[in-house]
Amino acid sequence: MNSYILKTTALFFFISFVACKSDKKENEDLKIENDVVHKQSESEKHLQNILRAHNASKFKEENQVKFNLEISMTDEIFFNGFVTLKTDGSKARFLDSNTDRIVHRNNLNSELDKKLYHLATLYGMGFWLNEDKFEKQTSDQDNFNHAVFETSVNSSTFNISTHPLTDILQNVTYKTNISEPPFNEATVHYDKYITVNRVPVALNWYFVDQTDTIATAKVSRISYPETF
Repeated sequence: MNSYILKTTALFFFISFVACKSDKKENEDLKIENDVVHKQSESEKHLQNILRAHNASKFKEENQVKFNLEISMTDEIFFNGFVTLKTDGSKARFLDSNTDRIVHRNNLNSELDKKLYHLATLYGMGFWLNEDKFEKQTSDQDNFNHAVFETSVNSSTFNISTHPLTDILQNVTYKTNISEPPFNEATVHYDKYITVNRVPVALNWYFVDQTDTIATAKVSRISYPETF
């Protein structure tokens, strides 16, 4: 009887030992596999640096942001009023003396809707980037970091330049399916950053075609209202 118990006990410990080794090996294999899966590419690292620099997570904690936007072309003021923008980019309301319009990202039916939402995109650029169509670029032309971002909204492509130390947006060169300048293509230079609610915002935008400034925009009176 004692011999049977000893044999059974020994068999139990042997099986437990083998199982523990097997579990340990499986855990090690899983850890190696996870390390490979979670290893970020240079594009992913660059994207996360930009989002952190612009405090995108803090921005998206709010439901909407409201600001005054004045955009002037060479010979006219295109818009001068308030923009209320959902922080997820789903819709925006533009309100001035000539316009009271809500535009939806997934339902841009007119050229005016496309133009207005393009302005919203330029405001939200540092918060809405995602890795699906984002790729870091190499360039020896200047000291900025560069990336390309594509989106189906207005069939837009954005060449993004960020500061090498702060990862804050410096300028964005874009091409869209909008027919008229400066909405079809230009380079926007962001200037005079401030932080509101710990989120950096550029107060001055300069739209440049080649070397000519073809439009300017001013952002002011930024707030985060509770209602849209």
